Amino acid sequence: MKCFFFFILLANYLTKIIGNFSLGAWTPIDTNTQNVIDLAKKAVDKFNSEGNEEVEFSEVSNALQQVVAGMNYKLIIKTTLKKCSNKDECIKYLEATIFEQVWTNTLNITVEALPPVTTETPTRSIYKLIYLKSSVEEYIKSFYLFQK
Repeated sequence: MKCFFFFILLANYLTKIIGNFSLGAWTPIDTNTQNVIDLAKKAVDKFNSEGNEEVEFSEVSNALQQVVAGMNYKLIIKTTLKKCSNKDECIKYLEATIFEQVWTNTLNITVEALPPVTTETPTRSIYKLIYLKSSVEEYIKSFYLFQK
């Protein structure tokens, strides 16, 4: 029994040393993996099917994952409006929360459009309320702020 507890403590210590990783915590993942891109496209399809403005997938701007009884994902997805006359206003960012359990074929997707971000606009982030000083790009950078 002592060996088991020692092993658990050692494993937790080593994961802390290796990086900003903690068991059950949200961790950044590569936005270019096929699985992340496929999940993002499914989130965009769900967004479009809910009667919102039609958008097309552009890229995954940021992604986090959390190991639970399956996998949780939080994605910031850059999209473009399908019908848009002003090119400067054609970009729309979506925030998707996804739960995937492969062995039971479970996939739950919640997706919403992020509000347009302007100077000093209070906006909701994944972790807390923040005030942005300039742009959507700054909002996206704040996506990982809590993890550092």
